[in-house]
Amino acid sequence: MRRQRTSRPMRAFWLAEAGIAQAIKTNTPLDTGEQQLLNPNHTYNAGVIHVGANYYTVTSTGTVNLPSGESVIRTITATVEVQYPSVGNFSRAIETTADQIIVKGNAEINPSDPNDPNGPKVNSDFSFAQLFGMSKEEMRASATHLYTSSNFNRDNINGITWVDVDSGTTLNTTGNSTGSGILIVNGNIKFAGTFQFHGIIYVIGKFTATGTFDQYGSVLVESTAELDPELTGTTRINYDGTSISNALSGITLGNSIVSWVE
Repeated sequence: MRRQRTSRPMRAFWLAEAGIAQAIKTNTPLDTGEQQLLNPNHTYNAGVIHVGANYYTVTSTGTVNLPSGESVIRTITATVEVQYPSVGNFSRAIETTADQIIVKGNAEINPSDPNDPNGPKVNSDFSFAQLFGMSKEEMRASATHLYTSSNFNRDNINGITWVDVDSGTTLNTTGNSTGSGILIVNGNIKFAGTFQFHGIIYVIGKFTATGTFDQYGSVLVESTAELDPELTGTTRINYDGTSISNALSGITLGNSIVSWVE
């Protein structure tokens, strides 16, 4: 009997720990609410508060209800750090593996000086996995929108958008639209018409922008061509750290408990 009384506070503590684990198990600590374990007499309740930047406070209470009507309660508060890809991985307005970026007409890159830390860069050796912290296959599997050449909808680009372009062809997009987040194009693409995008564009192929194309964030072109990308018309490629940060917030690489207290 004495052992049972002693185990009840420990059981309540284990329940509180379970609440912490439940709140963060989906790789982003945003889940809240109550869940019963074993039976209605053994429960936990976990609440999450965003305290700034990549940090959240998770408060979890484990409760063991006794036959007498009394309850044994233990509460744990943990500080959790959510891990995102680094904004510093995307330091250039536009970056390409090719030898040269073609800029024609009124097209601009801001900043335009290659010596500027945020200016254009050619002959880059960036790696998709190192940039995003996951493979292309993992990114494709986690995409918010998964398009092909036949069903691409440039009016619905947000979160993580992955586009598979038919091999040996170029996806030509026209019209007037906006987008945000991370846009990954697996193949050649040409933007025409009017398009504004806030975030990261990653092209595995040839990238052409013409018409009125306004990009705020970073563009990366993984190309086998010597001259790529090609920017014409009134294309504006603008480095913007805030847009990059917002885009990367959609990718959670994991989280860790940095402190906890009862």
